[in-house]
Amino acid sequence: MEDVNNVLDIAKDDNLYGEVITLADSTADGTFLIHHFLSFFLGNNRPVCFVSLSQSFGHHKSVCQKLGVSLTQKIESSHLNFFDGLKVFGNRFLDTQPENVDISNTTSLQGFYKAIKTNYEDLQDKNKAPPVVIVDSLDVLLNIGYQVKEISAFVQYLCHLISGPGCDARGTLITFLSIGENGLDEEASLLWRSVVHMSNMDVLVSGLESGYCKDVHGKIEVKRRNLLKKNSQKTMQFKTRRGHSCRKMGKQSSKLKPETLEDLKTQTNFSDAELLEWYKGFLFECPTGELSVEEFRNIYRKLFPHGNAEKFAEHVFRAFDENRDGKLDFREFMCAVGITSRGTVETKAKLAFRIYDLDKDGYITEHEMTEILKAMYKMTRESQKGGLSAEEKTKEIFMKMDKNQDGNLSMQEFIKGVQTDVSILRLLTSASNTG
Repeated sequence: MEDVNNVLDIAKDDNLYGEVITLADSTADGTFLIHHFLSFFLGNNRPVCFVSLSQSFGHHKSVCQKLGVSLTQKIESSHLNFFDGLKVFGNRFLDTQPENVDISNTTSLQGFYKAIKTNYEDLQDKNKAPPVVIVDSLDVLLNIGYQVKEISAFVQYLCHLISGPGCDARGTLITFLSIGENGLDEEASLLWRSVVHMSNMDVLVSGLESGYCKDVHGKIEVKRRNLLKKNSQKTMQFKTRRGHSCRKMGKQSSKLKPETLEDLKTQTNFSDAELLEWYKGFLFECPTGELSVEEFRNIYRKLFPHGNAEKFAEHVFRAFDENRDGKLDFREFMCAVGITSRGTVETKAKLAFRIYDLDKDGYITEHEMTEILKAMYKMTRESQKGGLSAEEKTKEIFMKMDKNQDGNLSMQEFIKGVQTDVSILRLLTSASNTG
């Protein structure tokens, strides 16, 4: 995007040594700038240490491929170190340990910085040139519970990392964060102002004041600070190509609305603190505020790493997706979590019934229950423990529950059966319990 380079005042072969650049967006998605800078530097053979907190490697690889840069090839040629922040901080949500990441203390950002420093120095040694550090996205750290002052100190350390004895020995630091619509997210706005204070270029992407236009998605405002030259400010309008952004227009707020919090407390029996912790984790896994089927599968893969969780995860997702839009919002997700972990026997039984009633006709057949149990056994590897097969377990359950022996379980029969024998309910809901 030559127009973007023009407004940023960047030449085609500019190395931007020693630059600290802050990218932010408010009412429009500005994450295309991450891929612009990533492809720009890699295209110029600058080594890049890319710290991704918001998206997987596969996503960035796909977008950069469209921009003419192969991230896989750049990794193989030692021009790119991809640092997967999702693995580092995923344990805050899923209580899993990060793999192949040298981080000493996940309760502070000190260990995180040390791991990035190791990546940076490794790139520098291999390329004999100062790398570019790109961090996407700082607001994710807010969402998972870090304070503004902690994140600000983390960025200060990164600024120190890229400094060098001479101009051509200095690296480049680029950070991105979302500050919410019109800067209404107070913490994110405060963080932005703090980080901007450390930078010599800040770029803000926002929507048009006049509203939506099919030919223009928003505007880019660029401010440059230079001690030797007059400060400058430029603005341009832009339109991104399809598939070049990480997040949707109109992102989920990093704050849980008070009315939503009160409603969920009533429905789930979770406390304020517990709901807020779940919300931070949910936003970390799903920056858009919605959980897709694939993202839900990934959660179950991490919860059951030694089994095949895909099929069972799909069945549970279907039961949770009340409005059938193929996405789970936080409300749908937490209502399901609350039922499986803290609901009454009756509410748990109703949820289990929804999972097992595959065709939604109001009855569970032996075939339907067998299918679900097979998926559960694959996930938990129960069948390897010498117990009953899925077919045998189904027949045992139907003998206890199917009072009229018509080969179907109604909701009433099912609830009555689990109230009589709670061990059956434990079997039928244990694997769907994500809490």
